[in-house]
Amino acid sequence: MVEGGKDEHGVAMKSADTAEGGYGAEAVRETYQESELLLPDEVVLEDDPDEEAFSEYDDALSLLPPAQPETAYPLMPLVSALPGTTASPIRIPFGGGKGELIDLPGVHRSSLDQHVKDEHHKDMVMTSRVAPEQFIIRPGQSLLLGGLLRITPRFQRAGEVMLAYPFLPAAFAPHVTGTHKAIAIQTGQHSKLSRDRAGEAYEGRVSSIATEEAKEKVKSAGTWKLEWDVTKRRSGPLTDVAAGKQKAKDLPFVVYSMDLLVEGVGWVELVCQTRKPRARDSLFSDDALSALEAKDEGDVGDGLPEIEVFSPEGKFVGGRRPMGAEALGGRKREAVHARRGRGRMSIGMTKRRQQVAVN
Repeated sequence: MVEGGKDEHGVAMKSADTAEGGYGAEAVRETYQESELLLPDEVVLEDDPDEEAFSEYDDALSLLPPAQPETAYPLMPLVSALPGTTASPIRIPFGGGKGELIDLPGVHRSSLDQHVKDEHHKDMVMTSRVAPEQFIIRPGQSLLLGGLLRITPRFQRAGEVMLAYPFLPAAFAPHVTGTHKAIAIQTGQHSKLSRDRAGEAYEGRVSSIATEEAKEKVKSAGTWKLEWDVTKRRSGPLTDVAAGKQKAKDLPFVVYSMDLLVEGVGWVELVCQTRKPRARDSLFSDDALSALEAKDEGDVGDGLPEIEVFSPEGKFVGGRRPMGAEALGGRKREAVHARRGRGRMSIGMTKRRQQVAVN
């Protein structure tokens, strides 16, 4: 006969239970009975008076407000005059119930308003949904945001342009101009790019929300690459099923994008389309012209467009993966039939209607 062993508490186990590798119903009952006998007599288990009774309705989300329905533009309550501290936790469902974003109350940490004139503070708050306009930035140009921030693209190939969609409040009015003029507006004086006017004070008509102290503290906040491929999202009907199911990877171009964050204010969606390197036949690879083209295209590095941002103290900006908010929250395009004015009715149609009315 095989004798039973002992468990981790020293309680005897039956041989049948140990042979099968588990406890039977009778063994479990005996275990609890013998465990109670092992407790000292002076130990008395009492209920904690501070412990609340457990309710089946209590869960991990009991301290959060009720979940709101999933919408494209959920309500965002604020308690401060400037963007920052939230009034209470905000629950934002997304993905058709697959996920939920919970924004907890925090502390207003941004100090960007310290570099803005007092009369423009009230315009730093979003009061309605933003439908951004499209701004085209060409080589040699920069995008100014309220005269406080400057975005200067760095293109890898000739002929490229960059599109910008600002999701910012009214204080950060976008303005596209030459880089030399943008520097003068942001810093208050002309730079070396202005040639003969270098060092002179800017006296133009473009206004700026920046204080005089902020203009003296403008620095480079860094360089960001538009590294996220959004070709399929922005190629439109080229990849539609009706167009023959053409794949985005087979297109002769690539569309890159990113979101430039402005701390406590909003963001700017940036998009740039670049062409793919030309595929060359191996029979003509030794041609002198092909060698020159290969050398020219080899100088572009990874081919990703870049931007350099200038801000007060070189702070208050950052980058992230694009949300694609322009496709969702952009200006609604009017239908074709609504854009066309209805033509004048023919005289014959008018007469027939009059005859029907008389009869």
